[in-house]
Amino acid sequence: MASYFLRAIGLLGSGLLVLAGHAGAAPSAPQLAGSAWELVAIQSMDDAQGRTLIDAPERFTLRFGADGQLVLRLDCNRGSGRWSHTPSAADRASGSLQLGPVASTRAMCPPPHLDNRVARDLEALIRKLRG
Repeated sequence: MASYFLRAIGLLGSGLLVLAGHAGAAPSAPQLAGSAWELVAIQSMDDAQGRTLIDAPERFTLRFGADGQLVLRLDCNRGSGRWSHTPSAADRASGSLQLGPVASTRAMCPPPHLDNRVARDLEALIRKLRG
């Protein structure tokens, strides 16, 4: 069984998306290519809302293709986009992650459904990453 580690994928106005990836250490771009990540929690910046644990993390996934393709599962919906990594000059294992626009289906998922919230927060994260 693969070991898991938690990584915060982005800090948003409404909170933090927390993803679990299959690896034992922080991934560099070559390690990120071909990896799959699951959404395990959404951490709100508002203490009254707290943390929302994802009951079925396998229903909320990001797959980073070696060809730069990003494939998403958002509960009963599917999405795709592009990703790239720009290594830092000092350390090729670190740098910045760029996510392009994501196109997704908009089916009504059965309750409890977080697909709209995750899609909204992901779009906000992508806008923030592009600056």
